[in-house]
Amino acid sequence: MKKKILILLAVLMTGGCSRPQPTVIEETAPSQDMTPAPSVETKTVTLESDEHIITFEIPVSCTAEEIMLEQAKEILIKDGTSEIISVGTGFFGVCGTGLTEKRTTINDKAVTVGYYDGSPEWSFAVFTSETPRIYAVSRVQDGDQSSADMILQSIQIR
Repeated sequence: MKKKILILLAVLMTGGCSRPQPTVIEETAPSQDMTPAPSVETKTVTLESDEHIITFEIPVSCTAEEIMLEQAKEILIKDGTSEIISVGTGFFGVCGTGLTEKRTTINDKAVTVGYYDGSPEWSFAVFTSETPRIYAVSRVQDGDQSSADMILQSIQIR
């Protein structure tokens, strides 16, 4: 059953793209580009679904806005008007064009992290052992991604 779900997820992730499957790299520890930022004063944000309670830390200067999507529920984190990251649960899919994935562990949970077009900065992370999926999407366009990295590293799932 798990194999069928993984195959379905792979098909959904590459649907509509004309290139082959993404490259997958196995890692046993988080990559250097996901090292949390130096100590910053934070506050806890909670996202609840029928299946999970997801908590994570955000800088106190940031705001959290809950967004209901058709097949997912997200919290969007902003610093002023700049979007930093969204953390969600539910349906999540991406295009495989230019995608490299790395498998790692965050807080004892298996995670697949996606990078596009050779960038050292992550674009998304999916907690693969959770159903429905729990995911984080970096919303940083250019510049310092340390707040997004810190938030991703702080995700706890119960």
